[in-house]
Amino acid sequence: MSNRDSLEQGNNEKLYQYFLEEERKYKAARIALGLKRAREQGRVIISRVPFGYRSSYGKLQIDVQEAKVVEKVFQYLAEEKSYKSVSNMLNSHGYSYKNRPWTPSNIRLIAKSPIYIGELYFNKTTTRYLDDGKSQIIKNPQSEWKKISVPSIVTPELFSRVQRILSMKTDKKIKLEENNMTSNKKIVFYHRTNVGSKEDYQPIGQILKSKLGNIDKFYIDDSCSGISDPFKRGSFQKMKKDIEAGMIGKMVIKDYNRISRNNEDLAKVLDFLRTNGVEVVICN
Repeated sequence: MSNRDSLEQGNNEKLYQYFLEEERKYKAARIALGLKRAREQGRVIISRVPFGYRSSYGKLQIDVQEAKVVEKVFQYLAEEKSYKSVSNMLNSHGYSYKNRPWTPSNIRLIAKSPIYIGELYFNKTTTRYLDDGKSQIIKNPQSEWKKISVPSIVTPELFSRVQRILSMKTDKKIKLEENNMTSNKKIVFYHRTNVGSKEDYQPIGQILKSKLGNIDKFYIDDSCSGISDPFKRGSFQKMKKDIEAGMIGKMVIKDYNRISRNNEDLAKVLDFLRTNGVEVVICN
């Protein structure tokens, strides 16, 4: 094959790929336009019909039997039952989710969906086609969402009540996790002795123990200048690593000058402790 033939074949291949890509973009644009027009006319075109509904000529209609189950889901959740409890109750009463057993994720999907108060949104994302032939899905701002009104199954009041309960449960769970993390953190004592000092810090530890209870660990930098950089001291560096690892929740000191006599260095240390959620307690 001559160089000319090879060049022509390469150009033909590029041209062929170009037309394929343009045809794909054209079809995608036509489909998107068709979906947009259908939704503007109030017709619903979705890949999966939500539980509780059936599709008829592009319109969502209530499936009476499934809708009764949806109502039960919201009523159970309004009684502050968990997703798992609700799914177990429905399964024990012989209800199924699209011919399958109910799962907590099914309950969560229904509980969070505003379609059950008659609100169905589209245009939540936009597909952008890149030069390399790949596509990218971009989330649209909420102001660009379009709403289609569909038949509601539960009242807005019941839906709102369930959302408040779920939100409170989430807040409680987060707070409980934070409390558990805090309760597992150690109370430590940090002390710096002056240069040339033969100070015995053990009596201080005994006093602290009587006032605060058990001290989990002592970090002592012996014979260090008050103007030295705390972050360069041996014991302080070890304590810093433990703090960054989330092991320490409270640091007890005799006085702020035990950390540093330099106000700028002291401010840096206190900022570091605050950022990492460590409480400073002065006990002298």
